Amino acid sequence: MKGPYFIIGAPRSGTNMLRDVLVDSGIFVTWNCDEIDLVWRQGYYTRKDDVMTTGDFKKRIADKIVAKFRRLNRNNPGKLILEKTCANSLRIDYIRSIFPDAKFIFIHREIKDVVPSVVKKREKSFDWRYSFRKVYFSPVSTLALHLLQVFAKQLGIAKSNNLWGPRVPELVEGSNTKSPVEIAIIQWSYCMQSALLSLKKLDESSFKVIQYEKFVVDPATYLRDIASWSQSNLLKVDIDRSTRKVFRSSVGKSQNYWENEGNNDFDLMKREKSKVVKLIESAVSSNESE
Repeated sequence: MKGPYFIIGAPRSGTNMLRDVLVDSGIFVTWNCDEIDLVWRQGYYTRKDDVMTTGDFKKRIADKIVAKFRRLNRNNPGKLILEKTCANSLRIDYIRSIFPDAKFIFIHREIKDVVPSVVKKREKSFDWRYSFRKVYFSPVSTLALHLLQVFAKQLGIAKSNNLWGPRVPELVEGSNTKSPVEIAIIQWSYCMQSALLSLKKLDESSFKVIQYEKFVVDPATYLRDIASWSQSNLLKVDIDRSTRKVFRSSVGKSQNYWENEGNNDFDLMKREKSKVVKLIESAVSSNESE
């Protein structure tokens, strides 16, 4: 099994869009659900945050995860395995301990557009269909615990930590005292820094970096670049079909949002962005797709 390949990015940074483009190209295949987070949390379901490191490696659990990937590989000969779970931005080192030959495609997006999108997403009502679709691909060992937790939260029996998306350590205990905007900013910053610091340790041939704002302008060029990087054949018809749902209209559309926000949130956003920009420039700028 070559790879496998993992899409890495903070919430609402284009990870779903990128996955759909790559799968529609015919080069890659993935599971028929949005994420397989419960697969990664085997043995650690009760952990409060989503951070996992090489110290969490257990061969018994790793063998189960590898078996799930190999099964998908056997059922789809000739295609590369692609996986996108947003919380994996906090688990790159752990993934590498299980899949030493793993390849990563990291996509990053302007925080000014990410934060409003996250706030809007977390305000939506609970999607039972989406939740059960993910459960279908979940390991039995975590399934019962997960279902109990979901029902308890929806019925108001269990305490909710007010989080949506990756559970970063800084927010696990204190999220109920922060505004939705603060939560989104801190979550974005933590996910970005965690991913970039892990990628910085890797050989440049092991990962590809994509800027969301450039990708949506010319997705065909990026798709050809990824095809070349993964040593895959790509036909013109594949490019036309797989990029037809990519639109540039989402870039910069949240400018007015920040004009209505308080100075504290705006200042926090600028501070966290400056930390991440420095990491991008120092760690992966030479690897970024043009």
